[in-house]
Amino acid sequence: MNKIKIYHFSNSNFTGHVEPKFFGGNFYSRNSERISNVKRCYFYTDISSFIIEQRFLASYYLYISEIDRGLLYDLDSNEIKNFKDIYESAKKLGYKGIIKDKIVALFYSAKIIKKEKND
Repeated sequence: MNKIKIYHFSNSNFTGHVEPKFFGGNFYSRNSERISNVKRCYFYTDISSFIIEQRFLASYYLYISEIDRGLLYDLDSNEIKNFKDIYESAKKLGYKGIIKDKIVALFYSAKIIKKEKND
C-alpha cells in the first residue's frame, strides 16, 4: 500500500472522521454541488509547499488523515471517458475519491489521525 497524508481545513469540530455528508453546507460547496450530487470532502496532499486558498487559512482546525493512493482516481490517467460527472463515474469504478495535482476529493469518510488548531 502507498499511503499518503491528506489535510482538511474546517471550522467544524469533528471527532473521529471528516464526513462528506456535510458537503453543500457552505457557500463554496453549494456551488460545487451543482456539478455533481456525489457528496465529497476536499483535502490537500501537501500544505507546506502548496498555496492554500485564503479562506482555508482562517479555518480553526486542521485535520490530518491517510488514504491508500491506489484508492484515488488520478484525473491525469484518462481512464474515464465520460466527464459529464467525473465524481459519479469514479465512484462507480470503485474509487474512494479523485486526485488532481495536490487536491483530493473523497467520497467516503476519512478517519482523523490528528487534529490541530490552525494558528
